[in-house]
Amino acid sequence: MKNKALITGATGFIGGALARSLLKNGWSVAIIIRDGSDATHIQDVINESTTHIYDGRVETLIDIMADVKPNVVFHLASLVLVKHEPADIENLIFSNITFGTQLLESMVKTGVGNIVFASTLWQFSGEDECQSVNLYAATKKAFQVVVDYYHDAFGISAVSLILADTYGVGDKRPKLINFLVEALGEATELSMSPGEQIIDISHVRDVARSFEFAALKLFRSTESLRLNLAVCGTRVTVKQLVSIVETVGKGKINAVFGGRPYRTREILCPAQLPQLEPNWEKVALDDGIRELIEASLKAHL
Repeated sequence: MKNKALITGATGFIGGALARSLLKNGWSVAIIIRDGSDATHIQDVINESTTHIYDGRVETLIDIMADVKPNVVFHLASLVLVKHEPADIENLIFSNITFGTQLLESMVKTGVGNIVFASTLWQFSGEDECQSVNLYAATKKAFQVVVDYYHDAFGISAVSLILADTYGVGDKRPKLINFLVEALGEATELSMSPGEQIIDISHVRDVARSFEFAALKLFRSTESLRLNLAVCGTRVTVKQLVSIVETVGKGKINAVFGGRPYRTREILCPAQLPQLEPNWEKVALDDGIRELIEASLKAHL
C-alpha cells in the first residue's frame, strides 16, 4: 500500500519540491491550497495529486483530513517576513500559528497521528541560542509550543525540521546565491555586508528528502515521538560563498563587501543543533551552484 501524504505549502519552492519528490518515490499525494493561490508553477504536481481548497475554517480542514486520511501531514505553509510592519501582524499570526493549530486539531478529530513541519534556524539566535531573530521566527517558535501541547495531550507524533538557507533551480525567492549567480561577469557593483557571517546552505533536493526521511522515522517508531532536528548542509561564510560561485562559474563578481551593514539581529554564527542524519549523499555545493549557473545561461539564451 502506498504511503499517503497531505502537504500544505505546495505552492512554495520547498513544498513543490517535496511534492515532486514524494510522487517520484511512489507516494500518494494530496495538497491543500488557498482559494485564489497561484498554482500555475506546480501544474505538474496538481496533475498527479488531489487538490483541496482551504477557506480559513477548521471545519473545512477536518473534512479534508477525513477525506484524505494521510499517513503523515507535511506542514510547510507559512508567511515569511524578514521585517514586519504593523499591518503584517494579523497575517503572520494566522498563517504561522492559527492555520497550523487548526491542522493539528483536524488531525486529532480524524485520527491522523503524524506531522512533519518546517521550522527556522532564525528561532535560535543570541548568546543562549534561544532568541528569535524577528517576529516571523517568534511565530514559528510559538507554533512549536502548540505542537508540544498536541503531542502531550493527544499523542500526536511530530518532527520539527529546522531549516537554514536553501537553494535550487527554479527558486524565485530573493536569495543571495541567486544574486551572486546573476552577478557573474557583470560590471555592476553588488553591495554586500562585510561578509564574515556564516551561513548553512542546503540544496532543495536534500531538503525534500529530509522531510520524507523524517516521516519514515515516525512510521518506524512504536511510540509517539516529538523531535526537533536540523537540516544541515554546507557551512561557509558569505565571502567564501562568493569565492566558490566565482570559481565554479569561472568569472568575477564585483562584490563590494561592507557596502551595507549587517542586518539588524544578523546571525553571525548559526546554532549547532541536533541534526537529522540522512542515509544518502547530499548534493555538493559546487554541483548545486553549477546547476544554477547552467539554468541561468539557458534562461538568457
